[in-house]
Amino acid sequence: MSTFKKIITLKSYWKSVLGLSVAFIVVYNLIMAAFDGFSFTALITKATEEPLRFLIANVLSGLLYGMIIAYFQFSKKLKEQQR
Repeated sequence: MSTFKKIITLKSYWKSVLGLSVAFIVVYNLIMAAFDGFSFTALITKATEEPLRFLIANVLSGLLYGMIIAYFQFSKKLKEQQR
């Protein structure tokens, strides 16, 4: 089985992806709020004006970030275990 398949079939990988995704979304939105002077009303306005776009952009960016970072973490762990 390839390294990729080994990693993505692990339940712990997906738990890590979820945790990293949520963390990314929170940090990203805090940074966006900081650019608006910590005006969370601006962030809420963006979310309510185009909720589908806001949700999809946050979920996809968080998921992509989580999958990439978790993959490299698990890949490193797997290589260390094989030594």
